[in-house]
Amino acid sequence: MKTSKLEANAIIAISAMKSVIDKFLGPFLTAYFIQTSKDSLVDLSIYNIFSNIVLMIFSMIVSSFIERKFRIGMFRIGVVLNFGYILTIILLNENIVHYLWLIAILSGISSTAYWMPYNLFNLTKISNEDRTKYNITSRIVSNVIGIFCPLILGSLITVTNYILTAGVILVISFIQIILTFILKPDDLDKTDTFNPVKTYKKMSSNNQTLRSFNSQFLVGMTVNTSALEVLLVVLVFSVIKSNFNLGVITSISTIISILAMSLYGKIYKNREDKKIILLSSIVVAIVVTTMAVWKNSVALVICYCIYMVLIDLIKLTQTVRADNVANTSVVDKTEQCEYNAIREAHMDFGRIISFILLLVAAKFGGNTSLNILMIFLSILICFLGINIVRINKQENKV
Repeated sequence: MKTSKLEANAIIAISAMKSVIDKFLGPFLTAYFIQTSKDSLVDLSIYNIFSNIVLMIFSMIVSSFIERKFRIGMFRIGVVLNFGYILTIILLNENIVHYLWLIAILSGISSTAYWMPYNLFNLTKISNEDRTKYNITSRIVSNVIGIFCPLILGSLITVTNYILTAGVILVISFIQIILTFILKPDDLDKTDTFNPVKTYKKMSSNNQTLRSFNSQFLVGMTVNTSALEVLLVVLVFSVIKSNFNLGVITSISTIISILAMSLYGKIYKNREDKKIILLSSIVVAIVVTTMAVWKNSVALVICYCIYMVLIDLIKLTQTVRADNVANTSVVDKTEQCEYNAIREAHMDFGRIISFILLLVAAKFGGNTSLNILMIFLSILICFLGINIVRINKQENKV
């Protein structure tokens, strides 16, 4: 399959804008919770648990819709719902902690409607031969924007407030909606039926798909909108105590991430990368453990930057491998929708467990419990690295 440059570039642009929105709804939303909530970790845990339960349920519902039709339409709905989600945050303002159930539902539904078709576009519109190049380009573009975005967002929030800054994010979300009209509908088999249970039984007997699902669960537990990420932001923000400083740290780590991914693309595009993945996961575990036990402010900032850089690399290799598996003979073309839905369910389940652990640690434990949780989740990143290297790179379709 030859990749359409126009569509690929449109997907990269939409993805870059989504990364800006996610930075606003990630570290800065976490910081906003800290500033407006007395029990921020408890509130963040409840919010994320409900959000990911909704995400897991609706991922199956949305996937059943886009199996045979309506992928572009659903994607546009996802972008629009994300727009509505940000608008709700603006309207709720400091009352956001009293409506956790509402923003959790909106977050889950909007994320599902956006990511399920988006992930399928990555399979159907990007060939395996182009996938590593596409993912690196996409992440570099997102990160280039990410160099300036955290500084701008941090400055805006500091000079104005979180709610006014959300208005800027609304404009970016609106541009996303316009760009979706560049994408062409996929040529789908209208007779396909959505059967995730049957597909999972079949795929769980294959080592490649099973490892892909396991890695997705571990990603959700550790490095993708997980409790560990919240803990790290809370820890760093408690030291720097400034949205602007948070933006500076994020921007510095983003610059290093760009260099790291560029080197990866040049050196490991056609070479074995198992050692670099395993080494990265081990270093991340050591860095997070250091942050948990050593509260020196300088050490925290350095460790956080190292963490963000290496996690970007780990997530890149995991995404490339998991997507490549779906575009080989291992996964039938008619099963790609089920494959993505099952992957999403595994990741959401991992997130839910991580935030349940965070809720218990924050509600009934103390700082020691939170430190132990950080170390436990960091150890799981080592298992994630081991799982990733056991999935074939499969750059070429077989």
